[in-house]
Amino acid sequence: MATKYGTNGNDVIDGTTGNDILYGLDGDDTLNGYAGNDYLSGGTGDDIMRGNEGNDTYIVDSANDTVYETLDAGTDRVNAYVDYTLAANVENLYLYSAATKGTGNNLDNVIVGNGNANTLNALGGNDTLQGKGGDDTLNGYAGNDTLYGGDGNDYLNGGTGDDIMRGNDGDDTFIVDSANDTVYETLDAGTDRVNAYVDYTLAANVENLYLYSTATKGTGNNLDNVIVGNGNANTLNALDGNDTLQGKGGDDTLNGYAGNDTLYGGDGNDYLNGGTGDDIMRGNDGDDTYIVDSADDMIYETLDAGTDRVNAYVDYTLTANVESLYMFSTATEGTGNTLNNVIVGNGNANTLTGLGGKDTLKGKAGNDILYGGNGNDTLYGGDGNDTLYGEAGKDYLNGGAGQDSFVFSHTGEANADKIADFSHDASDTIVLKDILDGATDGSIEGLTFDGTVLDDDCYFEGDGFTGNGAEDSGIYYDTANGNVWYNPTTGEGGDSVKICTLIGVPGAIATLLDNADITYSA
Repeated sequence: MATKYGTNGNDVIDGTTGNDILYGLDGDDTLNGYAGNDYLSGGTGDDIMRGNEGNDTYIVDSANDTVYETLDAGTDRVNAYVDYTLAANVENLYLYSAATKGTGNNLDNVIVGNGNANTLNALGGNDTLQGKGGDDTLNGYAGNDTLYGGDGNDYLNGGTGDDIMRGNDGDDTFIVDSANDTVYETLDAGTDRVNAYVDYTLAANVENLYLYSTATKGTGNNLDNVIVGNGNANTLNALDGNDTLQGKGGDDTLNGYAGNDTLYGGDGNDYLNGGTGDDIMRGNDGDDTYIVDSADDMIYETLDAGTDRVNAYVDYTLTANVESLYMFSTATEGTGNTLNNVIVGNGNANTLTGLGGKDTLKGKAGNDILYGGNGNDTLYGGDGNDTLYGEAGKDYLNGGAGQDSFVFSHTGEANADKIADFSHDASDTIVLKDILDGATDGSIEGLTFDGTVLDDDCYFEGDGFTGNGAEDSGIYYDTANGNVWYNPTTGEGGDSVKICTLIGVPGAIATLLDNADITYSA
């Protein structure tokens, strides 16, 4: 073992076969370590250092220093005080002082930063990159690499291969491009993010996930996650926490699961399910479907941005710009808005209300109550003993199976509804609500009540009712065209009013209606 020093000139210093320490000092020196585990420091100047065999250490303090190493001649290390790229056959690089950038070669390198904001590049091989206190950028490139960010807000990209990345303290960003990449984060050590180029589930202690390239599925953890899609048809699952899910241009599926979540569908025909909790869902463009399972769920839709649907597991009123409502589970009441709504029940005893627009209301197996509201509406009672209120407008009423009641509180040609399946045999009933009152002017002369059933003296059936007021006062069913009228006064000049039209049945069947089929409700 020898320790040798150069001069202020350009020296050539040769070691021995032992473990030598060679100092070039000033000048452009050449240091030859030969065999042994040598320490070579050229000093100031542009130096040439050859370690040869053994585990050698090189001190590089000039960008023009040159290191030569023998193939398979030990495990060698460079301590660099300037930005540096490892020479061939040298394995390890440690940065010191003002150095910021270290680059490896095709070996299995260890590259360690120094507390500055380092950029460490591994290139080929199964490499280990270790940042320290700065905001570091670590790039593994090829190989199965291990990256340690250390403190600071670090960027860790393992590159190709199955990589291990550890962020530690700070707000770290991890690039995941293999399903076998593994991310580790410290508890409460900043707000961290994964940019995933493959389907990915967030590791523990990582908050945010952004999908890129061909990735389609992103899944969160038990933290308050932000998960953002990429324009593909994404499936974003939040799991626990109060999460934010954001789709983009594709037909996305967003599942909030537990927590009070915020879901943005973006463009495309999206499916938004906030899950348990009080969720906020925004569909944007496209034909979106919302799952509502809490009375405190909130939906926001863009005007004229597709035909949207709510599947409600609780009683629900459609918000602005949403067209359709379907009831599920224990929900019983569904209410529309000013659009042309489709509202469908679920087999319970539903109350479905159309409000404004040309609405379609569909009951199912229960004894349903359907209110058309304003507009020319279509009401289907379905199975069960249903009550259908067409209300304002020319409505189409179909009670379906069961003993159904058709209620009219608006009359006249502008509000004359059509009843598609009225059946005397099924005990269907036409109910006149608030439009017949013997105590008021213009009421039907001689109209009497037996309970709530019209007296048969007030009911007339035949072919060719004129509707000009010439007939006796009462209720008229015209078998020729299915129209049902009431005539308030006897004689010419009366003011007959059309109530509804029965369609889809032979008008000549005299038993289609009788006085027991029309009742009065104040």
